[in-house]
Amino acid sequence: MEKWYDILGILVVVSPATLLLLLGIKAILGISVRERVVHYLTAFCTATGLFASVMIGIGMLWHGQDTVFVDLGNWVILSEEHFHFGFKLVFDRLSLPFCILSFVLCGTVAAFSNRYLHREPGYGRFFVNYAFFILGIVISSVAGTVELLFFGWELVGISSAMLIAYFHDRRSPVQNGLIVWCIYRVADAVFLM
Repeated sequence: MEKWYDILGILVVVSPATLLLLLGIKAILGISVRERVVHYLTAFCTATGLFASVMIGIGMLWHGQDTVFVDLGNWVILSEEHFHFGFKLVFDRLSLPFCILSFVLCGTVAAFSNRYLHREPGYGRFFVNYAFFILGIVISSVAGTVELLFFGWELVGISSAMLIAYFHDRRSPVQNGLIVWCIYRVADAVFLM
């Protein structure tokens, strides 16, 4: 059963990471893709992450477990500094409902935004920022180490500021995005203390 938890736990994080990778490569290379393809890709990746989260929850309830750990080992090891960056995910009775709620709410926002931003010149840019946000919020909710939590929090902060400043041709959204960015910097300083 532990192997299934590992596969599902990895799928929870890999699904939004795949969305970010595909949409990011498309944006960097300037590849033109139809809105429908972006919408279906976003819906598929969000639904896959939601399905994996729900299956972990069902497995935990079925086997009477309170916590499931998915440890992918240390990704960075600096032995001179006594530092290691471990990729460890924790699914418990607090993080799992938050993860499921994040997928549901982000999926709802994506469905609404698909219609709202139809034929908008920045349609692809919005969904790249959306992918950054959903990856950050999922990593933050199931992070098993402080470093991973901080990484997810940074993704949420960057994407939040960019989503607020989405309509960059107007002055007010850009100012509000900058204010949010500054608030996140202060929050990061407090978080590190």
